[in-house]
Amino acid sequence: DDVLPLRAVPPGDAILAGPGLPETRLYPSTAAQLGIADRAAPPGPGQTKAVWRPERIVTSALPLSGIYLLEPHLESNFGTATLPVSPQSALLSLLSNSFWLHAGETTALAADLTRFAQVVRSVPISRLSFDLTETGFDLVERQITLVSSGQ
Repeated sequence: DDVLPLRAVPPGDAILAGPGLPETRLYPSTAAQLGIADRAAPPGPGQTKAVWRPERIVTSALPLSGIYLLEPHLESNFGTATLPVSPQSALLSLLSNSFWLHAGETTALAADLTRFAQVVRSVPISRLSFDLTETGFDLVERQITLVSSGQ
């Protein structure tokens, strides 16, 4: 969530991810709905979002092995479903979820498009559907852990 820095490194232009901010900002009602309200700091003065810091954080860049486009469902007992995404759809999804796209800055936009295309060519991108519950989040974590460990 939020921002995950990505960069390409030779040889073969592997993609490294992170480290990003070791926190997520979310509305207190969302923290309550997810069952983490007791672990989220309340919003600061003038702020509307609480701050949740996961127990485990990554402190160095790691090779990016895949990207999951999250698709939460409000139904319970949905479980999880993982579907591959075509390179074209993956590129559009990455673009639409980018906070840094300024059409007036054509040089920066060209560089960003090149980086996005490189990411799409370098790592598998899948859509991961899950139910928006603590159990759903546990299933997502298990799914990602299994795939990233090669199981």
